[in-house]
Amino acid sequence: MNRKGDEVHIHETEASAGSKEGVVRWVLGIGLVLAVVAMTFIWIGGSMTRDHATTDGDPATTEPATNVTVPADEGDGQ
Repeated sequence: MNRKGDEVHIHETEASAGSKEGVVRWVLGIGLVLAVVAMTFIWIGGSMTRDHATTDGDPATTEPATNVTVPADEGDGQ
């Protein structure tokens, strides 16, 4: 810390009360990369386990689902 008249000049390290190592930047960067990788695995894993009827995506050519249970008609007989 230097005084020049009424002005006080403080070094950058003194003003920030520590050193600037950039640890927060590394933590945020690694966390972002891990989040992107995790979301990618979830997305790819979900699409691989999904039952795709067709590959063209056209609803007119989509085959009906075979694992759907249709409830029986529960009318009162009238």
